[in-house]
Amino acid sequence: SVTINGAKKYIDVYTNDAGKTAIRYAASTNCVFNENKTTKAWETTVDGTAYYLGTYNTFLTVSASKTSYITAENTGKEQFPLVKTTKKITPYPAETPVTPPVDNTTPAADNGTYRLYLDQVKSKKILYLDGGIDQERYLTMTDDYSKAIPAKFEAVKGGYKISVTINGAKKYIDVYTNDAGKTAIRYADSTNCVFNENKTTKAWETTVDGTAYYLGTYSTFNTVSASKTSYITAENTGKDQFPLVKTTKEITPYPAETPVTPPVNPNPGTGSVTAPTANKAYKLQTANSTSTLYFSGEFKSGKLGATTDKSKAVDVYVEISGDKYYIYYMNAGVKTYIAAEGSGTGCFKTYTEKPASAWTFDSASGAFISTDNERFIGSNKTNTNEDMRGFAKSNIENTAEYSIAKFVA
Repeated sequence: SVTINGAKKYIDVYTNDAGKTAIRYAASTNCVFNENKTTKAWETTVDGTAYYLGTYNTFLTVSASKTSYITAENTGKEQFPLVKTTKKITPYPAETPVTPPVDNTTPAADNGTYRLYLDQVKSKKILYLDGGIDQERYLTMTDDYSKAIPAKFEAVKGGYKISVTINGAKKYIDVYTNDAGKTAIRYADSTNCVFNENKTTKAWETTVDGTAYYLGTYSTFNTVSASKTSYITAENTGKDQFPLVKTTKEITPYPAETPVTPPVNPNPGTGSVTAPTANKAYKLQTANSTSTLYFSGEFKSGKLGATTDKSKAVDVYVEISGDKYYIYYMNAGVKTYIAAEGSGTGCFKTYTEKPASAWTFDSASGAFISTDNERFIGSNKTNTNEDMRGFAKSNIENTAEYSIAKFVA
């Protein structure tokens, strides 16, 4: 408990209306914390998932992060747990500002015409800049080399400006701070951004408002953003961080995945399909404490809406690619994929394009498990909630409390 303006409050980790794990000060709480003797982090469990109080990277706020992110090796280096003290901790000494050197030399002219691409290892795709903008912050990409836009590197004092041709018009790649105070990237008629290639990571870097950024992406994203150069290292380049680089020819794409026969569930639920057939219509069925439930096609704060009337349930389908499954349904005639991403039980999201995250099939239980957050679709058998939620994989065998959602004919 803490005291704020004379009032007693409790630190409470919970799932908010958006289906995200959050932290707040509350009048009461069900959260019980214990100190991890190795990391010194204070940990609690919410909806079957363990979280710790602290922060990471360069953030200056406390969040509830999964305990799987913090280890003895990265504590105090990348993950920073919240701990207790009875006295003031000696602060770090103030840093003396250092004026970075300015390179006013003009590099050698580069008269080549290139295509800009990145190797998205996690998605197994070679992606090229295609001239589009996403959410007014990111540059879109394509895996079709014929749709890649041409780019040139114009030598100026201190490095190069990167120009591209979009529908016959010359534009520059421009990193800037948008009206929301976020670092963004765009195609502009002019730019002050001067880029230089990092010889170690091969990333193209520029400085905006005193902070250095590189062009590329990370995780499983398929758009180009401007990320701080502190995030990319020789060790994680090509593994977690993927820089945008130039080429004069098409890069050999990844081979197409060979479809495999899906595993058969030896212990299917009543009436459930043991081996779903690609693009065949099914119903998604689970149960609460009193009723059998079917996916209704609705979404409620990151949860799947459900109905007890099978005739009102929507048809669901699955695409199969290797050991990955992509569940979808038709929403007003639009093919809509269902994915589970992030934390909390309300973690479902919809996409009209195939998402980066997929599902795997657990042959022992018949559950579909998200490749992003390792949660399965199901319902809680201890209440009467008419919805489906994402529960942690560790709860699959707890059949007394959880009902696994399965395909039925």
